[in-house]
Amino acid sequence: MKREIKIFKSFEEQEQYFLEYFISLTPSERLRSLAELQQKNYPDFNKPFQKIITIQKHYFADGH
Repeated sequence: MKREIKIFKSFEEQEQYFLEYFISLTPSERLRSLAELQQKNYPDFNKPFQKIITIQKHYFADGH
């Protein structure tokens, strides 16, 4: 999405503008825009996900 400054009179007007903008994009442009958002919001998005599990064992000294 190209950067430009727009001034809107209401939230509804702003929402309508962005809906019309995204409707006018081709599917590949929409996917490219989504990828840009993911890279900005999740910088480690392309790295493989690694889940770490920690197991703790608790025991009682009096035999319970």
